[in-house]
Amino acid sequence: MTDTTFKDPRKRPAAFGQAGVSFLSVLLGLAATGCQTATETSPASETPAVEAATVAPAPSEANAAEAKLLGTHLCSLQWISWDDFGTVTVVRGENGRLRMTGGQDAAGSSGDYLKIDGIVTPLDETSFEFEGVIRTRVSHIAGGQEVVRKGTFQFASTQGRQYWRLQQMSNPQDSVTDYVDVYF
Repeated sequence: MTDTTFKDPRKRPAAFGQAGVSFLSVLLGLAATGCQTATETSPASETPAVEAATVAPAPSEANAAEAKLLGTHLCSLQWISWDDFGTVTVVRGENGRLRMTGGQDAAGSSGDYLKIDGIVTPLDETSFEFEGVIRTRVSHIAGGQEVVRKGTFQFASTQGRQYWRLQQMSNPQDSVTDYVDVYF
């Protein structure tokens, strides 16, 4: 018995046409992104039996977090100013890793500053890991000497805030709390 239900386009279910469009969209997407196709072979004949497309993954949370990090962001250390921000820039290096550099300088002649330089690894859209150096100098902290933090640190945005804050807030040279913030 031959099924002729779909020969007349007026009798096709709506989903039938939509599935064809979706499949075409997938094929066009594969062609545009340069994805390869995988070929399965039939064990009996060793000739291609079915050709299945390798579909590129949907943008993941990691990709969204990375996209949120890339670019230029305002930054601040509360001892310097919450009015005159500095900037940090996150770029993809030749090795594919994300690098954050920049800082904040105090207006006037105090010589206070925040300097940030290191590798950034997004953990999710609300946090990232920073491996590198954070330098701060504030005239009334640590005797006005530069405080250097080297190592791996975590930044996180909590309670719906519009910035990532350094989670290791205790100043290693003085008994104060440093709010190093990177805004998004």
